Amino acid sequence: MRSISPATSTQALPLSLAFASLLCVAALPSTTRAIPVGVQVSGGNPGSSVEVQIILIGGNGLVAGMQTDISWDPSCVSVASGGGDTASCFGNPTIPKNLTTKIQGGSSLLRALFFSLSDVEPIKQDAVLFTCVFNIDPATTATQCPINLSNLVVSDSKGGRLPATAAPGVVRITQPSSQQAAPQGGPALAPAPVIVAPG
Repeated sequence: MRSISPATSTQALPLSLAFASLLCVAALPSTTRAIPVGVQVSGGNPGSSVEVQIILIGGNGLVAGMQTDISWDPSCVSVASGGGDTASCFGNPTIPKNLTTKIQGGSSLLRALFFSLSDVEPIKQDAVLFTCVFNIDPATTATQCPINLSNLVVSDSKGGRLPATAAPGVVRITQPSSQQAAPQGGPALAPAPVIVAPG
C-alpha cells in the first residue's frame, strides 16, 4: 500500500478555506462544453487493495484546479486511511498541484481538493490527477463495486468555474471460481491424458 507523501499532499488549509480560495473570483460558467472528470479503477480479489484514479479528460489546457466528493458502496470496498481523517491518496508528481483529502465522519464519502495557490497555471494535458488506495472487503461476494463522483467543481486559472461532468467507475472483483475447487474429501484430479492411435 502506498502512503501519502508530504510532497504530494498538504493539510495546511482547512477545506472550507481552501475551497473559498479556489473560487475566489466568481465567474459564470463559459459556453465551453462540459469537461469530463472520470474514475479509472484497477481490479482485484477480495482482501486485496486497488488503486482508484481520478482522471482529467478533455481539459483542453483550461483546468487549474478541482474539488470532488468520492463515494463508494461500503459493503464491498473502503478507502484506505492516510492517518486521522485523511485518505491514503497521492497526487500525480508531474502536476504541480496540492492534494487535500478528508473522509467524512461515519460515512462512505471522501472530499478531495486538487489545486495550488502558488501555481495557478492550468494543467496542460489530460492526465491522472491523483490516486487513492481502496481495500476490497475480504468477505464480499460482489463482482463489482461502484465508485462515484459528485459535487464536482472545476476551476480555471482565474478562479472561474468551468462546466464539468463526472463519470463514475467500477472496481471489478475477481471471486474464486467454484469450478477450480478440489472435490470434497480429496485432492483435485488431473485431466485424463488424450491418447491418439497411430494413423
